[in-house]
Amino acid sequence: MIRLLCSIVMIVLTFSASADVSGRVVRVLDGDTVEILETGNGV
Repeated sequence: MIRLLCSIVMIVLTFSASADVSGRVVRVLDGDTVEILETGNGV
């Protein structure tokens, strides 16, 4: 029962952690972190 619960939690967390963001990349900080200027915002 614990394995089933852990599996369900892992599946839910995997799908809820993604997001679609559109904009222009301003700066790449490292391999997996970027700063984005979102559409509609100006500098």
